[in-house]
Amino acid sequence: MKLRAVLLVLPLFLSGCLFSANQPVLGPSGDSALFLADDGTYSLFAEAGTLRILKGNEFISIPAATLSGPGGVLDWALDGTRILYSTLEEGVDFGAYTWLLCRVDVSADAVTDVVLQSDAAIARAAFAADGGILVLRAAEESFGLLERLDPATGVLERVADDVIGFRLGVDRETLTLVVGEKVGSLARAHVVRVAAGTGERLELASFLLNEQTLSAYSLLPHGFLWDVDPSGRFVALSVYDQVLVSPAYEDEVTALYLIDTQEATSLRLTRMGIAPSFSPDGSSLLYLTSSDGALSYAAVREIATGATARVVGSNGAVACSWLGPRALALAFEAGNDRYRLIRVDLETGEATVLAE
Repeated sequence: MKLRAVLLVLPLFLSGCLFSANQPVLGPSGDSALFLADDGTYSLFAEAGTLRILKGNEFISIPAATLSGPGGVLDWALDGTRILYSTLEEGVDFGAYTWLLCRVDVSADAVTDVVLQSDAAIARAAFAADGGILVLRAAEESFGLLERLDPATGVLERVADDVIGFRLGVDRETLTLVVGEKVGSLARAHVVRVAAGTGERLELASFLLNEQTLSAYSLLPHGFLWDVDPSGRFVALSVYDQVLVSPAYEDEVTALYLIDTQEATSLRLTRMGIAPSFSPDGSSLLYLTSSDGALSYAAVREIATGATARVVGSNGAVACSWLGPRALALAFEAGNDRYRLIRVDLETGEATVLAE
């Protein structure tokens, strides 16, 4: 599929609703989690299915964890014993929906615990080091509201307003935010680091939020637009380039930038790039890109050297993620709302069909 088509098609699935795509989420032990249909088929935008743990090339089912509507895996606990996922539940009244944030043990006989029911869309959630859960929800009068949930009491505590996205560091304490700000008729985004303990904020980068970029950050799954490497030094951002000329010139695809927060530099890696994802050890950056008019494909950039290689067999990929330090998951359209999920070993080039 062409990269431009990827950007046009995804919002059709997500318009009006913030939720995560059903991509494999890598856990601390090297296993990954995602949802598959009862017949074992895979959808990038699942609306039903059961949680599966991918060990090697085999799936283990967690029967208690199921989707009642669109949703996906959000996070693993640091010790690998629990998983957070979200799903949308339709109410009795037509058009009434409730977002559910669920927590489940990684065990075949586990029982799912609904830790939050929300009328506002849940964009992202993550386990924090203090035992709480950070939850980003849509907000009517701001870009988004970041809160800390106490799963024992159900109490929500406000952390930050106007949040477009967040990432927790490997310590589960250091917080990186993308925060929106409206200045007159313009909107601006700031990438800020919030220090653990003190709460002190350090601005790492900023960019203008034109209508295209704002729409992308409002509609697309968060994993498609930015990432922070495990060390916290590098930030990858997908944004629409723009020139302050009226009437505005609008690019059809996002550009991909790599920001070095230590050196205070930024580098545009490609004019067409989306779905940036750092490897578990932070040595490489995976993303989708395209040559002009050609199919989208996955590329891997080595952070230390800048060497970039096209992933063999990735032509037409619509999503990408890591399954290990040198293993990728690539999703391809297979028709009828189904997708083919492929595991690619970067060392050998071997490709294995995991689900379709």
